[in-house]
Amino acid sequence: MADRARVAVVHTSPERVEADYRRVLELSGCASLLAGASRVVVYGNLSWGRFFPAVSSPPWQLAAIAGTVPRRGEWHWIAGRGHTRRPLLAARANAWPAALAPHHQRVETLPREQPRPYPRGRPLLVLDRIVPGGLNLPESFHGSVALHLPTYKAHGQVGLAGALENAWGALMPSGGGPLASHPHETLVDLLLIQRALHQEVCAVMDGSVAGDGAGPRTVEPRTTNVLLASTDPVALDAVAAGLAGIDPFSLRYLALAYAAGLGCADLDSIVVVGDDIRDLDLRLRPRRPPAALARAWLGELRLVGIERWLFRHQRWLALASSLYYDVLWYQVVGRPRLRAFRRTPWGRLFARYQGY
Repeated sequence: MADRARVAVVHTSPERVEADYRRVLELSGCASLLAGASRVVVYGNLSWGRFFPAVSSPPWQLAAIAGTVPRRGEWHWIAGRGHTRRPLLAARANAWPAALAPHHQRVETLPREQPRPYPRGRPLLVLDRIVPGGLNLPESFHGSVALHLPTYKAHGQVGLAGALENAWGALMPSGGGPLASHPHETLVDLLLIQRALHQEVCAVMDGSVAGDGAGPRTVEPRTTNVLLASTDPVALDAVAAGLAGIDPFSLRYLALAYAAGLGCADLDSIVVVGDDIRDLDLRLRPRRPPAALARAWLGELRLVGIERWLFRHQRWLALASSLYYDVLWYQVVGRPRLRAFRRTPWGRLFARYQGY
């Protein structure tokens, strides 16, 4: 059993969320790993510049971790640019500074350095061809422990926006570009790069509110009251997929990561510890957002040239995306869902961080 991957699953509520985070971190082995690290890099999840439930790391996720894990070394709380061009504003919209301030921690962006060359010895699937110059990964992060903070939500392209998908928003530059046509392979490449950069990679997933539908932004929030954690991000995503009613091996990125030896996606080889999950039904129904549907239609019609032309013009894509998500969808669909969320116990907890 010691050689098997371990994933902790714990039920939670707004009244006891900090204690539940302590428990899920201890059961998974993440707590001891983080407490003994000289440097920890925390990759928060920012999937939108706005606050919307289940879309980005909620403030209680950061506050609970900062308040329960002893910090013997230096910690860096990173707001990535992968899904937003203004990460610090997005972090404020999600009340991250208010969550970290009582613990004397602050939110950072990745420092701008020369792109770091890709690790040698193991071939990448797509990144070295599409982004040949390397990624902006600080040399100071080498040898640190990485902690990812995904939320529990569907993803219109890869099925589940879990621990592996969190690396896209944390480490990639703003905008998907050509890599959006190879999302599964990109996630596996990013995990391989992290394995070379960090001493260990672990993750804790907030499922206080789950995001169903066409994630990672246009989700339907559902209260699910569950937390998951593991020192194996592949195993974490596999268990999360299983609880969502999704076969882990039907998610191409998990099958690729498992085949590459980057983690365990076989549910029969994963030990699940913590609370009883036999009656836990967290079924998600991933649906494709408009951009993914358009890309699929262009592929079906063999109009690859048009797709490449569109993705070369990132400014127009960003404008179209902003008009759809920030104006049309948010005003027509998002606002009513947000009003309903604010009346829930988790919504009232978020308001407390807003008023800090």
